[in-house]
Amino acid sequence: MRPTHHTNLKNTRGSNRAPQVCGESVNGFIELVADFYWEQDENYRFTAFKSLYSKTPRIDSKDFIGKTFWGSKPIVESGNWNSYKAELEARQPFRDLLYTYVNARNESRVISCSKQPVFDVDEYFKGYRGIAIDITERYCREEELLRFRAAMDTSGDPVYLVDPVTMRFLDFNETACRQVGYSREEMFELGPLGLLQMDPAELRREYDAVIAKGDEGLTTEVLGRGKDGRGAWVEINRRRLRVGGRWVIVTSSRDITARRRAEQTAIRFGRMYAAISATNEAIMRAQSPEALYQQVCDAAVQGAKFIAAAVLIPDPENAWMRFEAAAGKGVERLRELRVSVDEARPEGQGLVGIAFRTRKACVSKDFLNDKRTQLWREQVKEVAASAAVPLFKGSRTCGILLFFSEEKRAFDDEIVALLERMAQNISFALDNFERDTERKSAEQALRESEKKHRAILESMAEPYYQVDLKGNLVLINTAFCRLLSYSEHE
Repeated sequence: MRPTHHTNLKNTRGSNRAPQVCGESVNGFIELVADFYWEQDENYRFTAFKSLYSKTPRIDSKDFIGKTFWGSKPIVESGNWNSYKAELEARQPFRDLLYTYVNARNESRVISCSKQPVFDVDEYFKGYRGIAIDITERYCREEELLRFRAAMDTSGDPVYLVDPVTMRFLDFNETACRQVGYSREEMFELGPLGLLQMDPAELRREYDAVIAKGDEGLTTEVLGRGKDGRGAWVEINRRRLRVGGRWVIVTSSRDITARRRAEQTAIRFGRMYAAISATNEAIMRAQSPEALYQQVCDAAVQGAKFIAAAVLIPDPENAWMRFEAAAGKGVERLRELRVSVDEARPEGQGLVGIAFRTRKACVSKDFLNDKRTQLWREQVKEVAASAAVPLFKGSRTCGILLFFSEEKRAFDDEIVALLERMAQNISFALDNFERDTERKSAEQALRESEKKHRAILESMAEPYYQVDLKGNLVLINTAFCRLLSYSEHE
């Protein structure tokens, strides 16, 4: 710490008058404010050194008498002696000059020294006299605080110290400021209530719970927001600390947004696989496309946890889409939506129309702020994201799978890929339904043709028969049986 300078300088002409010595002149007032009193002559050598400790002194006066500061071996230089000597020559007073003293017990003591020049009545310089304070304990505490501050500021995690009574910040590190984007002044102004945007009673209950929990502390996860308004998931660890007879809440936090998103993605994947499994089971059991559509919608809502799902089929008479099946929240309102595949219509410029025409999945990750969905916002205000996935029969688009979610990030690339996989399975089932329908139609036509052909043969009066290449009868009419007097079986 640099000494305080005064501008009034005294002359330095010599004198035989010695400065006032220690002893009776050391009054009780000095004992209240200092640990040591000392005097120096005009050559800066100690002529008197008195410890004001009532107990065993921690500094031995024999280490100083007849010596200068820089000539005393127990003193460890804490600054620049040359600068110090220059200020002595200028007869400057000193305040809070720090130095380290090592006593006979090899104890290091930190001493704060203050002194002023002494002049006789003729204003001749006679030396210095001053006082000193042993600030070792205070200095160590300050050093600890500096180390604590350095450790806090180098921590990669935000750290906060909170007074649970006043609900104010006592301190926080630079990482905390960087994470939320506020300056230190703004942080102190906000306090924990403003930063967390919590009800005072609720936050006080949380602090009381931390104190009651003991040394274990409490860990919670919250969705916080910084100065820029962006949200981030944060894991908060709170512990109590007793300082100066009162509780302090020590809070450290960690950004777990990436982990939470990974967990949410894993959950969504699990739900999607459950929906795909239910869809595949429905494909095996469904007896018609209509039944399959409904079971797919049910699986999307129950398995994938979408708030709603629907299957839309184009009306063969026009370019409008009709809801063939639907499940989930607000189904009645969904069926009232007017949706088209005609690009010339406003209703055809949404996700369904785009997916139908492009034959590719179309996704809106922010449904309520997407210009493509503005026609339907009022009917589905609870929707945060949506996806439209095309269905195929052969090479033509035959319908749309439409999904709604209340999470903006519900339809990332991986989830959309699974939805397309689901649509492919459904399209394969639709092809099978179509082939089965064609087969049944062909069989029915064959049966009707055979029936007609048989009726013609039976109406003939002449006998009629057919044989294979081995001569076996394969077809005969009643007239033939009568001719030979055999039954058809015989």
